Amino acid sequence: MKKQPQITAQTMQNFTKAFCMQMMKKPVEQITVKEISDIAGYNRSTFYLYYSDVYDLERQTENELLEKIDEMIKSCITSGCLNIKLLIRSVLDMEQIRFDTGYALLGKYGPPEFAQRLKQLLLPVLMPFFVNEDILYSDEGNALSEFYMSGILGVVRWWIQSRNVPIEQLICTLIPKITNNGGLIL
Repeated sequence: MKKQPQITAQTMQNFTKAFCMQMMKKPVEQITVKEISDIAGYNRSTFYLYYSDVYDLERQTENELLEKIDEMIKSCITSGCLNIKLLIRSVLDMEQIRFDTGYALLGKYGPPEFAQRLKQLLLPVLMPFFVNEDILYSDEGNALSEFYMSGILGVVRWWIQSRNVPIEQLICTLIPKITNNGGLIL
């Protein structure tokens, strides 16, 4: 399994893609190893070389995406400050590469735990942009942080499910307008 890293990586990617395709259609509880293996084009025994069950594949998929997002955030920090323009561009680039995974994990059947983990990853980085420094670590600041992050993730989930708004408009226009003005005036 580990002797041919490129083949291992491709096999795991194929399983992840098959899993995400199924997760866009139904909850993880209804997804079987057989379905994933058939879609990926492998035997079930091959699946078990990499994962113990469907939930293990889900966890590994979540962890991989969160690690990529964390790396992206770290690469956008220069001189101790977050370069928000670079972060937005990185998100746009990542969307093209990781869309199926993000769509599955944040979509209709995505696990709520993933959204919570994503929020916890983004909170420390994004909250200084939304909450005044003097209340950042107070109860009020924590409540505002939760409000903003839940709202942003809610908008992203809405976008994933509706697909009526281009990603550039969502990230560069809608979310900043909502967070800066408290809402859109239509």
